[in-house]
Amino acid sequence: PRRRRYDLAAAGLEALARGCPDLRSLTVANAPGVDADGLEPLIESSRRLEELALAACPKVADKLLERIGELAEDQHVPLKTLKLAGTACTATGVADLRDELAGRSTRVSVELGGAIFGAVLCGGKDSKRVGPPKADTTAAEAFYKKLAEREERTGGGGG
Repeated sequence: PRRRRYDLAAAGLEALARGCPDLRSLTVANAPGVDADGLEPLIESSRRLEELALAACPKVADKLLERIGELAEDQHVPLKTLKLAGTACTATGVADLRDELAGRSTRVSVELGGAIFGAVLCGGKDSKRVGPPKADTTAAEAFYKKLAEREERTGGGGG
């Protein structure tokens, strides 16, 4: 009989989601089996998760950013800092998250491969963009554009 591989990282994340609803900060590193589906229950059920750092998790892609945006439609997401190094997340995905969260109460600062981007938002009808001064915002937007153009030329993927 053939044995099935069991991903302990995904099982561990599921256990954290069930057993640690007050978790405030989590770093997941060198976990090639972890993806957005494995992280979703943790983000969804953690009432106080403010910082999530993912390093060398190549299966984590823009789907995670999309899911955070979807969750923010239905509930307040306490996540304030999302660090993504060695993932398949793209600058385009970060920009889409920023746009998705505009006008909501969720405010997330996203660090993608060492560059910090603000998906900076204030909620309610009177929402306005908050965050870095205009010069910094312009530089970040120029970086988004340049990285998105590079992804288009090379076929995507690298962020």
